[in-house]
Amino acid sequence: MSKILVSYATKGGDTKEVAEFIADILKADVIEAKNLNENDLNSHDGFIFAASTHGDGQIFANFDDKLGLLNQTDFNGRKVALVGVGNQERHGNDFCSGLSAFLPVLKKAKIIGATDANGYKFNFSRSFINDKFIGLVVDFKGDSDWKSRAEKWAESLNF
Repeated sequence: MSKILVSYATKGGDTKEVAEFIADILKADVIEAKNLNENDLNSHDGFIFAASTHGDGQIFANFDDKLGLLNQTDFNGRKVALVGVGNQERHGNDFCSGLSAFLPVLKKAKIIGATDANGYKFNFSRSFINDKFIGLVVDFKGDSDWKSRAEKWAESLNF
């Protein structure tokens, strides 16, 4: 069984709650992104990176600050799943777009966990590629079914 790490960046606590919920299901280790270091990345086999989107579709600053570390990490053959937290109503023009910031730095990683847009209404997202989100997206405040969505997603991951 793989040793999984869930790392998250949160401002108001929504992403933390989602990340901890998923980590509990997977019995994974959890760490806030601002504390993430090279040892954490080298001592795990699989990863879930969770971040909210802010401003005009940017990833939350505490994970933006760690993209350089991720870029230097050898993810060759290792599985990575992504979780974006956003608000489809207020930010329908860039819903969970910040999640796309992970793609250029996860060289050689096997990205798993793409999801459909079922139940979400948005105009645009940089994280919606080839008719799928590149990971789980959660509208924490606007989707009363987010826990069920997250649970099904977590249980479908093949680490």
